[in-house]
Amino acid sequence: MFGEHGFHDTHVELITEAAGCSRPSFYQDFSSKDNVFWRLAGELAAAIEELAGGLRPVAPT
Repeated sequence: MFGEHGFHDTHVELITEAAGCSRPSFYQDFSSKDNVFWRLAGELAAAIEELAGGLRPVAPT
């Protein structure tokens, strides 16, 4: 959603439609779209760290 529409144009309605949930359900788990964005960013950062942890160091050239 955020990548396709940008942060400001990604409204809670778009998120709930894509997720197939209601606004009340959304607000049970998230306080705002900002909260969704930062949770996703944290999960993405953790996934990148996990992937990077498996890389071998590269010797300087």
